[in-house]
Amino acid sequence: MDMNLLKYRAFVATVEDGSFTRAAERLHYSQSGISRMIADLEREWNLTLLEKGAKAEIAALFERYHLQPNVHFTTWDDYAVMSMVESGLGISILPELILKRVPYRIAIRELDVPALRTIAFCLRDRKNASLAVKRFLEYLDFREEKTAQPCGKARKN
Repeated sequence: MDMNLLKYRAFVATVEDGSFTRAAERLHYSQSGISRMIADLEREWNLTLLEKGAKAEIAALFERYHLQPNVHFTTWDDYAVMSMVESGLGISILPELILKRVPYRIAIRELDVPALRTIAFCLRDRKNASLAVKRFLEYLDFREEKTAQPCGKARKN
């Protein structure tokens, strides 16, 4: 199997299991092997994929409510997820923005605990970015909560 595919599988398993150790057990690797594969991806992409020492947000929600995920299929396409939920194939946690005016017959429930996401993106330089990207960066600056940073570099004010 292609080494990059193994790294991607290691990353997905770690997120699904919420633990390097459980992902290693499931994929029959050592914990350090899983950690090294994810570190390789982080180095290749020059960004942090997982915060070490902190529970993955979804894993923390499952743990809080004593739920055990039984994952049979993984997709990153929100519309495929909603179609599967509509067909009774499971549940999902999706961003509020994607749930506005959806044509699916699904029950939408708010979480009892806040679920926040960190959005990261990389660009070569701000000067040559598209107008849409520049406007988005201006919005982030306006919000002054967490502003965009070039991958691997701290933001300079």
